[in-house]
Amino acid sequence: MACRWNGSVAAAWIATAAAWIALYSLPGCGVEETPAGSSNRNPVIDSVTVHPDTVLKGERDTVEVVVYAYDPDGDSLTYSFSSGGGPIYLTGTRSRIFWLPPDTLGPWTMLASAMDGRDGVASRAATVIVTELPTGLSGTVQLAVGAPGTMIGARLYLFDSLDDFEHRRDFMKIWIPETSPATYNFTIANLRPGAYYLDVWKDLDEDQELGPDDLYGLYGTGRPPNAQPQAAQVIQNRITRLGILTVE
Repeated sequence: MACRWNGSVAAAWIATAAAWIALYSLPGCGVEETPAGSSNRNPVIDSVTVHPDTVLKGERDTVEVVVYAYDPDGDSLTYSFSSGGGPIYLTGTRSRIFWLPPDTLGPWTMLASAMDGRDGVASRAATVIVTELPTGLSGTVQLAVGAPGTMIGARLYLFDSLDDFEHRRDFMKIWIPETSPATYNFTIANLRPGAYYLDVWKDLDEDQELGPDDLYGLYGTGRPPNAQPQAAQVIQNRITRLGILTVE
């Protein structure tokens, strides 16, 4: 029997062959498939945290640096750290270090890298700001043992001259909050350099006059009319620490 060419059958064979060729050309199909496990993905760093992120020049504060990272392939990670200056102190946790930034104004960057031991690496940076010390005063107001009532409602007064102190022309006053009935820690920043006078007064009898029955404390000795205030010297870029002002 003579073999005759059937166009429709030939077309079907050609389409089938083309489909097999296309299938073997797809990634992951056929004999050319890449063996599983031979590829490696880089680690992923979610974040690098620094605490605190702002330090004061001259205070030499240590900064804690923590890297939060993982490896998508489950590889164990090691870490490295580099900065523009300042010593780095390692800890028992490989992803956590302590860093002493340079005592120079400006931003300082810590670069953290995570490595999987198979040439996979990821890096991420965090910044710490070294800033000038503020100019001002700090101290503690403390209620004397046996004093009547609490300090809630008392006010801390600041005077920028002795004459203003004597005439009670305050430069600034701060209400002592309800959260500090017996002890109040304060910091007053952004002051001009110079001499200041401080006292604390609670008008117990509410007569608007500073009397012997009121709660009173002075940076100095005594109380009006025999008060002997001591000048608190404020120096540029320094917080002058006054100690304890006792209210009684």
